[in-house]
Amino acid sequence: MLEKVLTPEIDIGQVEGALIMGIATAELPLCSSVCVLFALKNAIFAARKKAGNSEWFRLVQFVNCPPGQQTQDESKQIERVDIIEDAGKCLNLEIDIGQVEGALIMGIGFWTTEKLVYSNGSPGLLTYNTWQYKPPIPKDIPEDIRITLLKDAPNPYGILRSKATAEPPLCSSVCVLFALKNAIFAARKEAGNSEWFRLDGLVTPEDILLKCLTFPLLFNL
Repeated sequence: MLEKVLTPEIDIGQVEGALIMGIATAELPLCSSVCVLFALKNAIFAARKKAGNSEWFRLVQFVNCPPGQQTQDESKQIERVDIIEDAGKCLNLEIDIGQVEGALIMGIGFWTTEKLVYSNGSPGLLTYNTWQYKPPIPKDIPEDIRITLLKDAPNPYGILRSKATAEPPLCSSVCVLFALKNAIFAARKEAGNSEWFRLDGLVTPEDILLKCLTFPLLFNL
């Protein structure tokens, strides 16, 4: 998306200070960034006069999109997750809750981002680093996570009456896949297609975009 960012030209002679070896990768890009921010600020002020008192999202959208168009977004955001966990007799509350949360996020990555892509020939695995292989990032974490540990449920056969805490939330993270399928079905219905469709895990943003069957006319105001 960087090709959509227009940066004004900067005269090197106007940059104060002596030229140094790292100026091409330090001072000049910083000056360009400052100029871009000033240009964006002016555009937002101009849009505010036209759009009136609008929410921040709508205002930024008005600045970036021509009238009558909206951005097409295949991203996702999990708003809330509720988990009731039978952890036996809790040995350490913070550790047990951390195990549940960590396993949940690991499962979300398994179902939504961490896709392995192989080629028929050499080199084989194509998603071998974080440019191609995407582990979960902070934005993938649900906005609201509510963990409840079952009270008075000791395990008579476990060590100190405890139970495993990570495996159940890891397996139950498949609910994210089902939620995505419901959301995709709603988008397909708006696009005029209410037929059953197959959705295999994992579901990347590219998969969501293709499965939604949306087209530009749907985003006209």
